[in-house]
Amino acid sequence: MSTEQIPKQFSGYAALSEEEGKKLDVEPYSFTPKTWSEDDVTLKITHCGICGSCIHTLTNGWPFPTKYPAICGHEVVGIVVEAGSNTRHKVGDRVGVGAQSISCGECRECKAGKEPYCLKMGGTYQGIFEDGTMAQGGYSNYMRTKGAFAVPIPSVLKSEVAAPLLCAGITTYSPLKRFGASPGKKVGVLGIGGLGHLGLMFSKALGADTYALSSSNGKLDDVVKMGIPKENYISYSNPQEVIGAHRGSFDLIISTSSGKGMPLESLFFELLAPEGVFCLLGMPEEKFPAMFGQAFAMKGIQLAGSMIGGPRQIEEMLNFAADNGVKPWVEVKPMHQASQALKEVHAGRPRYRYVLANPDFS
Repeated sequence: MSTEQIPKQFSGYAALSEEEGKKLDVEPYSFTPKTWSEDDVTLKITHCGICGSCIHTLTNGWPFPTKYPAICGHEVVGIVVEAGSNTRHKVGDRVGVGAQSISCGECRECKAGKEPYCLKMGGTYQGIFEDGTMAQGGYSNYMRTKGAFAVPIPSVLKSEVAAPLLCAGITTYSPLKRFGASPGKKVGVLGIGGLGHLGLMFSKALGADTYALSSSNGKLDDVVKMGIPKENYISYSNPQEVIGAHRGSFDLIISTSSGKGMPLESLFFELLAPEGVFCLLGMPEEKFPAMFGQAFAMKGIQLAGSMIGGPRQIEEMLNFAADNGVKPWVEVKPMHQASQALKEVHAGRPRYRYVLANPDFS
C-alpha cells in the first residue's frame, strides 16, 4: 500500500456533453473511481497520448453512442500508488494501460491472450466495470483499473515515448505479427500518421520489405528519416502509374487511414499479391463501399480487420520496441492544454503523436 494520500475523487479533462465534445472542448471534471478490489491498481498518471479514437469518441462519431461526461485517453503511463494483492504489481512500478481495461478473463479468447475479442471487452474509457462505474480515461491525475491490463514498461523507454506504443504501437504491431511481416514479405503501410509511422518502424524492424503508401509526397522526408528507402515511398496520386509498377506484389497492406473515398477495389486490391491481405486498422465513421465477391475470390485475397492486442502481446511489443529502437515521434504538451491539443490532432498537425503530461512530469 502506498504512503501517498490517494484522493476519493479523481479529476481530469472531460467533454461534459455531446455539444462540447463536437467542439473538442474539455474542461476540469471530478469523478469517483471504481470500487477498489484486490484485482485493481491505482496509478498516478504521468503521461497520456492522444489517439484518433479520442476524437471519434468525444464527437460521438462512431456507431456506438458516447456516454457523457467523457474523459478520453488510452495511452496511459503512470506510477502504481496502490496495488491489489491479486495483481503482479507493487507500489512504485511504472506501468502502461492501453485501450482495454475489462474482459471476462475466462473465455477462449481471454485464455489465448486475445482479450480484445472477448465478448465482454470494455475500454479504458467508456467501459463499464463490474460495480457499474464507467471507466474514465487518462486525461486525468489518477486512474484505477484492473491490474491485469497494466503492463510493465521497459526501463529504456521514456514515459512519453512509451505512451503512444500502448495503442498506436500495438494496433500496428499486432496485425504485422498475425499476418507474417518478416524477411521476404512485401508490406505496405497506408497512411503516415500516428499509427502509420509506427507501422513503418515495426514492419522494418520485423525484417519486411516495407513501403509507405500516401496520397501525396508531403511526408517523404520524414519517412526517409524513419529508415524507409526513398524508392519505397509510394504516392498514389496517379493510381495507374502505381498499379503499373506494383500490381500483384504486396503480401500485406495495413491501412491506418479512415478517409472517405479510399480507392480500395480500384487500387489497393490491385496491389495485393494472390492470397494477399488488406487489413483495416483505421476505423471510418461511414460504411464500407459495396463491392462484388469476385473482388476477393479471383485472387483469393482477404479483407481483414484488427484491433489492439492483449496484455501479453503489449508487453512483447514494448520489449521488441525497446530492443529494436522503435520510438514514436512525439511532442509533449501540458495536460491542461488538452482542448487545444485535441483540436490540433483533429486538424492533422502532429508529427506524429501528441502526448499530454501532468504538471510534475512535463
